[in-house]
Amino acid sequence: MKTIEATINQWAESLAMEPRTLGRRLSRAGITVKPRQQLTATDIFKALTSNKEAAQAREANARADLLEMEKAEKEKRTIDVAEMEKVLRDIHLPIRQRFLALPSEACHLCNPTDPMFAHAALLAWVDMSLPIIRESIK
Repeated sequence: MKTIEATINQWAESLAMEPRTLGRRLSRAGITVKPRQQLTATDIFKALTSNKEAAQAREANARADLLEMEKAEKEKRTIDVAEMEKVLRDIHLPIRQRFLALPSEACHLCNPTDPMFAHAALLAWVDMSLPIIRESIK
């Protein structure tokens, strides 16, 4: 493969650009140009397609996000995920246990003459309701 080389003025002319503009783009891409230096097509491509400014903006945004998170932690505006999961588990576990115990504990109240029929009906209701509740919590 043949390497194409030309000076900055020759590249600028063939690309219909000002040499100073191309020089600034090369500089932003981290390519230093000396007078009458031959530049490769790869150098020019990097200069025209690399976007160092956008990369710097992304880095600045990431740093700002990190500082915001650190500030929120210092101000106690954040919650540890494991701690929150434990709190929710501690709240929901007793409710779930009572919910699952409902058929056994309430069947004689629902149908004193046939508590087993009531137990089966309540158990079916619990089995039907748990997936609905799980889905609504997500």
